[in-house]
Amino acid sequence: MDEILKPLADFLVNNYPVLLFIVACLVVFLYILKEIKEIFFSVDSRDETFGTKLKYFLFFWLKKKKRIVEPKHVQYSNDAREAIVSKLLIHNFFQSINNMRIKIPLMQFGSDKKNKVFRDIIRIYIETIEKYAETVLKNYKLDELTTTKLNQILIEEIEKSRYEIYNKMRIRLGDALYLKLIDDPVRGIKAKNAIFMEIFISGVLLISSQAMSVYDYDNYERASEMLTSMYISLQVIVRNFESVFKDFNGEIDAYLN
Repeated sequence: MDEILKPLADFLVNNYPVLLFIVACLVVFLYILKEIKEIFFSVDSRDETFGTKLKYFLFFWLKKKKRIVEPKHVQYSNDAREAIVSKLLIHNFFQSINNMRIKIPLMQFGSDKKNKVFRDIIRIYIETIEKYAETVLKNYKLDELTTTKLNQILIEEIEKSRYEIYNKMRIRLGDALYLKLIDDPVRGIKAKNAIFMEIFISGVLLISSQAMSVYDYDNYERASEMLTSMYISLQVIVRNFESVFKDFNGEIDAYLN
């Protein structure tokens, strides 16, 4: 080890002026680079660099490009967020579900057994959708989400709600009646309601995927528009449920207990 360290020490002693000079030059060079970066590439209050200004000064015939700065989306304090969520939870969409909940016991489908089954199916449908709409509003800070993230969350929640709706219906009806009433490719609820469900879902996802500027950069404003779209579609879907159920007459009596 001494054989290695001694020559190295001798070299440093004999050449330290040169080494100091190299280090000093390196420090000066790095300092100059730092200053060049600050002068030519740092932006000012108008998001312009000195280099940009110098370019348009020297080449004055060039047309100066206007820099468009996208505003940040509106963010809420915890109290303000809680207030806006509370307001959305009494939106017409939720009010209409409460009204439907009151009207369901009055719906008539031909017999007491049919009434009970069909009312339960409609109740499962609207209350599951209500549950997931509330989940999105209560469990996510929408103002902190990008358009992409919001859209992704809605797609996931829609799939969860769809699975839960049909799983609950299958449990309520039993496999045989479920296959006839819900899954029948011609007369079943899935087939008869397909176009309305497509409108319902595509309306939500279209709104969720639009640019922030459409909703004044406020995701809670966007959420209000989604609820309005859902409110309109749900009215049509529930009326269609009633129409489809009334098409099934005595043919399902054998399945009812």
